[in-house]
This record gives sequence, C-alpha cells and structure tokens, in this order.
Amino acid sequence: MYATGTIQILEGVVGSLMGPGRVPEAQAMTNWLRAMKDNINYMGKNIENAFVIDVNAAVTATETTIQAAATYMLGYCAASQNLVATVVELWDVATPTPGTTATGQHGALQLPIGSATAVAVGGVVWFPYEYFGTTCLVSAVAHSDYATAAAATVNVWTVRRDE
Repeated sequence: MYATGTIQILEGVVGSLMGPGRVPEAQAMTNWLRAMKDNINYMGKNIENAFVIDVNAAVTATETTIQAAATYMLGYCAASQNLVATVVELWDVATPTPGTTATGQHGALQLPIGSATAVAVGGVVWFPYEYFGTTCLVSAVAHSDYATAAAATVNVWTVRRDE
C-alpha cells in the first residue's frame, strides 16, 4: 500500500484506540502518529513507497510471526487491557526466549496497567527503519512476571516495508 493509504489507516487505528469522546481527532496518540507519518512520508519519497500494516490480535508470550524473512520495520504500536503492566517485544531470532534473554531483541515497549475502559497504548518508531535480518516475531509478557514469561494478551500493529 502507498504512503497516503498507510497513513490514513494508522490515523483510524489510533483514533479507535483512544476511544470516542476522549479527543476530537485521530491524532490522539500524537507523538507516535506524527513520527510515523513523517517516517512513512520520508520513506515514500526517498526509499520505497510500498508498506504493510500487520494486525496482530491477542499476542501472548508465545511469539507471533510478523514476517518469516528479512524485513525493514518502521515501528509498531500496541494496546493492552491487561490489569498488569505488560512488556511487548520484537525479535529477530528463530526461537526467542521472552523473560530469559534479550538475544535477538530489537524493541521493547512497556505498557502500564490497562483495563477494558482505560486501554493502555504506546508505540515505537525507528527512523528510517530497523532491519530484521532473519525473521520478525512479536511477544507480550506480564512485566511483574517477566522472568517466568507469564503471558499477557496485547494487540499489536506493525508497519514495515513491503518486501
């Protein structure tokens, strides 16, 4: 998908994450969305104008595959309704070990305590991109039980170049 379409979808995602009545525009998660828009526009004009938004619902400690080959990630955002703080990690190894080692970890996002009515959201942007040489996986674990990799359920949206 081209840059303009990718940006419009991200505005919708962020707007729905923030919920009705909280802010009048989709630019609610302002810093992340503004940085991602700038990054996508930069990439679209100077490097490549084709992007993929991956929707990863119910990510847990069992890693979810985003791309089973090398890829260029622009960033990601996550939403949690967990009643515990949560750590969302992206990996560039075939078999990551959340909670045990950081080998192959390319990004970690800590989300605060959330709930069904107060969703915790956050995001990471890499400018212009982060290169994952072998694969790209995502996992989510409870921060309080990180050493045991206690599962936490999180929704994650990733943005990458279309390879």
